[in-house]
Amino acid sequence: MRLELVHRIDEGTRNPIVARLGLQATDLLQWLDVSEEKRGEIAALYVRNLIEKLLACSRRGNEIRNQLNSLATNTDTKGYQNTPYIANLEDTTHMFLYQSKNFMRDVLKIFQILHDKIFSDASCLIDIKGCGQSEVAKWAVQKFGKDSRMAGMFDDDTMWVAEPIWKRNAVEHPGGKSGTLKITNIRRLTALGGALQEPTWQRGEGVISSIARDMEIIVENMLTFAEEILVTSILDAPTHPMIDIYEIPLVSRDADCPVRFKVGPNAELSAKISAAIKREADNK
Repeated sequence: MRLELVHRIDEGTRNPIVARLGLQATDLLQWLDVSEEKRGEIAALYVRNLIEKLLACSRRGNEIRNQLNSLATNTDTKGYQNTPYIANLEDTTHMFLYQSKNFMRDVLKIFQILHDKIFSDASCLIDIKGCGQSEVAKWAVQKFGKDSRMAGMFDDDTMWVAEPIWKRNAVEHPGGKSGTLKITNIRRLTALGGALQEPTWQRGEGVISSIARDMEIIVENMLTFAEEILVTSILDAPTHPMIDIYEIPLVSRDADCPVRFKVGPNAELSAKISAAIKREADNK
């Protein structure tokens, strides 16, 4: 799978998406107590599917950010000259939301592999019926318990997951329950002497925010979402009862392959190892 990853992905492992959903995922999967067949299915899901979808989202965001950076270098940002604009902004934004929604739908396929639970759409992650919990959150409570790591993760992720899905639904069904998505290109703010404002989006009467900045945040959140579902699944069914999964501090990550998680002994096993080392030293 590592060799296949190198050949399939245009981006190198210096890209955190490739490092964390590719090499990190395949390494972590060794510690999941399932059949080799299921382990292979999950590896294929992450390497062949999720990496490519998330890279596509990242590229859409980069298209907008790169244009903004170019304009910042080559445009007088104040005054009342012709206002610059981001080319193909609406199409790029719509495609980003489409790909984001598909990514979140496909992340949920890990539950089909591990638990025979099928979620048909990313909207299963949001409380679309206004019942207080999403379909996924309700299932996680029933399956793992209300105090479980998995159930707690979906409660924590509800807010950030919801908005990009609502935004995509607003594109697909404008004026419906999700409202209408308003996209505004670069504009000059007369109250600030003609200073330029980055492109913004707004769903219904909701918050107006920067498209480029939000896309960067959404991509990072989706990356975190996918890897933490895998980590939580492993901790719920590890191959060895005395392992734990630790987060590598950002400053300590290898720039050539910036994986975020590593497996190590849990606190109980670490204590036993330390005690054994101490006994050996005392006996010398």
